[in-house]
Amino acid sequence: MENKKRQYEYVIGIDFGHGETSAAVCALDWDTPVDQLDAAKDLEMGGNMKVIPSAITILENGEAKIGDSAFNPDVLRQAKVNICFKQAPKSIDGEKEGIMIRYMKEVYRRIRENNTGMLTDGNHLVYIATPSGWDKGTQQLYVQMAQRAGLPVPQNGVTKESRAAFVRAQHDSTSGISRNIEKGAIVFDMGSSTLDFTYMNRELPNLIDNGYDCGASHVEKAIFAQNESENEAIKRFEEKYPDLKDYLLFEARKVKEKVYFDPSLKVKKTVVFEDFIDDDEFEDERYKLSFQPGELDEFLKQNGYVSQIEEAMRDYKNRFIPNQKIYGVFLTGGASRM
Repeated sequence: MENKKRQYEYVIGIDFGHGETSAAVCALDWDTPVDQLDAAKDLEMGGNMKVIPSAITILENGEAKIGDSAFNPDVLRQAKVNICFKQAPKSIDGEKEGIMIRYMKEVYRRIRENNTGMLTDGNHLVYIATPSGWDKGTQQLYVQMAQRAGLPVPQNGVTKESRAAFVRAQHDSTSGISRNIEKGAIVFDMGSSTLDFTYMNRELPNLIDNGYDCGASHVEKAIFAQNESENEAIKRFEEKYPDLKDYLLFEARKVKEKVYFDPSLKVKKTVVFEDFIDDDEFEDERYKLSFQPGELDEFLKQNGYVSQIEEAMRDYKNRFIPNQKIYGVFLTGGASRM
């Protein structure tokens, strides 16, 4: 068994996020003490970027475009673009699950193509993560999906996202988590689909996890729904081009991210329909998004999203870690700047 393990030179961790996907690699230097191993290295996902949007478009000829390439106007004219397809799997043969499997396959293909000198058949394993609210049966089905996609994921090659974040925070000297674990520390992992929590102190036998369905994708969905209710052209566009609704939703996501990248700036975005469809009916139609500083925060308070986050925090604290002290907090996840 020891020789079997030693055939592997690398471990790759892939976070197939609801909004973005990233990956890292760690060398398995078997004879090196753990505390002397090099830290995991983020992998480039294309265009010198460490993350790509979790998006895929599958053309009629079977070719797939992922990340930003899925939103190329020429691609949009040919096929349906898919975002927000990550979900707790119910059947490995389901429609959303099939999209996720193909996306996993294409991401892994890109990683292999970008690292041909390092990664070869049989010299690495892949580990993946899931939201903390998924039970063991759901996690195992997710592993089976990754295996069907061709990823060398072992049966135990899955962890909860907030636990992975907790481990990373422990090894990040700037987080301050490591000095508070003895007394009690918590990680808030704010992703696109879920808000996950992990708590630990030295008196407890195990880490305590839970997740809530109030991730940051609710924000762009609320932004889009508001524009949809106010703009008749969007409704007509959706009726005529239902396969392109996700593209409009993606534009709302980009505006949300710009708002929170620098909350002191006004953000404006205009999507011109004729830039990606050839249709005289929409020749002069626009999809406009605009936020003054603080305006999006106020909108999220009014529509109840901020209260939903607060309630998730209260529920976790009261039901899962009652009477436990919190001395350290670490915010992580793609949406944590909110």
